[in-house]
Amino acid sequence: FWVPTEWNREAFERAFHRPVHVVPHIVSDVEPGRDPMGIPDDVAVVSVVSAWDWRKRPDRAIEAFCHAFTAADGVALAVKTTPWHVAWPGGISDVPQLIHRITEMFPDPPIVYYDTSIWTDAQMLGLAQRSACTLSLTASEGWGLGTFDAAALGVPAIITGYGGQVEYLGEDYPGLLPYRRV
Repeated sequence: FWVPTEWNREAFERAFHRPVHVVPHIVSDVEPGRDPMGIPDDVAVVSVVSAWDWRKRPDRAIEAFCHAFTAADGVALAVKTTPWHVAWPGGISDVPQLIHRITEMFPDPPIVYYDTSIWTDAQMLGLAQRSACTLSLTASEGWGLGTFDAAALGVPAIITGYGGQVEYLGEDYPGLLPYRRV
């Protein structure tokens, strides 16, 4: 196996009896393009880049954002995710419907843009570059490509302090959130 971090190596070694080699991910040399969400330039953006996966918990990131901001705050959440979910409980398979159910729980929710289409690397980097910060409340991340791309561009990340991302952010990174393993 080739994995991007020591954290992954240790996990794979525990699970498999095969050689595991750490080969760090590369920093993209693609120039950031314009993201296709059409967010006005005068709006501050917090981005969530994640597969719609129970382990990655984009729902928790959306909920946290909706607790922190309202429609009057001049900040928007940009959620770049997949059109399908991975092992999501509750029987709902429509990701836009899942996002809408989260935001409708709040009396005056902030603006939440989302896109589930396939983007180019330039568009993905454009969203990262456009963001004031990126947010991930992952339950476990082996690498965290969205966070890595943002960090490589100098964009701050707020992310769970457990997983492979700690290796490239550093254990003393101020955006690491406390966690409790259950």
